[in-house]
Amino acid sequence: MILLRLISRFPYRWRSALGALLGSIFGFLPLREQRVARGQIRKFLGVPHPRSIARGVFSHIGRLAAESLNLHPALQSGVCDIYSDSADLVRELSEDRKPVLALTAHFGNWELMAAYIAEIGFEIVTVGREIRHAGLQQFIEESRSQLGIRTIWRGGLSGQRQLIQEMKNGKVVAALIDQDTRVHGQDSQFFGHYVTTPSSMIDLALRYNARIVTAFNYRLESGRYIIEIEEVKEERETQAIIDTYNSRLENIIQRYPEQWVWFHKRWRTLPDGKRLSSSEYMELLAHA
Repeated sequence: MILLRLISRFPYRWRSALGALLGSIFGFLPLREQRVARGQIRKFLGVPHPRSIARGVFSHIGRLAAESLNLHPALQSGVCDIYSDSADLVRELSEDRKPVLALTAHFGNWELMAAYIAEIGFEIVTVGREIRHAGLQQFIEESRSQLGIRTIWRGGLSGQRQLIQEMKNGKVVAALIDQDTRVHGQDSQFFGHYVTTPSSMIDLALRYNARIVTAFNYRLESGRYIIEIEEVKEERETQAIIDTYNSRLENIIQRYPEQWVWFHKRWRTLPDGKRLSSSEYMELLAHA
């Protein structure tokens, strides 16, 4: 963690460029992550020659990793902003006493988005899966805390009780639900194919009458990040909310395909509930 803390002191734009370069180099290596990214882009995004987009994916993930080591300079320089069509909703949410569930994804720079929301006055809580490396988890938790973001690590009764309390206190709870994980979920369509999407946070939000929004941010060529927030106004049913979330996420990925984590095995769970092994999944992608 000493190296990470040292790099975090570099100027923001230097870190951003260095991270993009290192990510690009990683994207050239013949690793499984690269094969997964190319296979999914070909099969689900429908791009017959996915190599260029796949390299862009790794360049982007390297960039945001380096940027997120220290987001204070980014916030001070104003590289992040709310999309104009979302401004009225953001003001309304800030004046409302109801809790808010923000459904987001591993897209754009999600760490910067959370930091910006906290910077403009919202009390924000993020929900995440525990990281295997204890030192890295502590580094992330401390970095978020310094930005005014509280982290609740998913799992066990303690985490559930904390989430319920935050909902009762009217906080903004941010949940990344765009991955195939070993948690309770519901069926949906994503890029025209079956996926299972985590649903417990939505169930909890409905129980405590929270307002539910989708929140995504994306990077422009200028280096600025734009946040788009839109309320989910469909019937207060988990299935409808999940379908809307996946539809909106699909739309923004189509606009900025390099900014999503295509190396995650998103379509790993089949309609019959079977979760493919890594080798079985690679076989599935090979027939794209």
